[in-house]
Amino acid sequence: MFNRQIEITRENESILFINAVIENLRYGIISLNMMFNHDEENVCQSYYDEHTFYFFHMQSVLSAQGNIWNVFFCNYPKKRQISQERVRKVREAFGIDVSRYPLVGNKSFRNTNAHFDERYYKYNGVGDMNLLDADTPKEVRDAILNTPHLRTIDIENWLYISSDGVLDLRELRNEMYDMLSELCTRDIRRT
Repeated sequence: MFNRQIEITRENESILFINAVIENLRYGIISLNMMFNHDEENVCQSYYDEHTFYFFHMQSVLSAQGNIWNVFFCNYPKKRQISQERVRKVREAFGIDVSRYPLVGNKSFRNTNAHFDERYYKYNGVGDMNLLDADTPKEVRDAILNTPHLRTIDIENWLYISSDGVLDLRELRNEMYDMLSELCTRDIRRT
């Protein structure tokens, strides 16, 4: 759809929103794949350090997740003036059962990232932006996991841990692949 002129009307606007979802699924998958398959030498050359690499890609994943949520999952149409009818119409047009994608549709992790300053004060100055790996000493790992922290990435277990809970990054990627496959193989001419 990029660089193509299409007349968007109320009858076909779902195409615009689905294209945004497809691109955001791709962005999220690309960043997760980068995290899972990183080359340590390139990490330090292209990014300032390992923390920057992981949190850069995690932020990309969370932003994509938030954008997808806005199309398929939003439940505050009056607050953001998003049409609940549009959300329903897009879901129906593409046969998306949102209950099949609980991780993709969980915006709380994105909110902790986007509103970290508010969370910092809410939780009275907790720690932030921790990176755990196989070399993290047990006492340090335990201290981080057993006290409040805003954002932690555990690259040994592929978990994103925030004040809102734990996000399994492998499962998130699986859901993103499943949704992408469903959207790209659906014949919308029948709907």
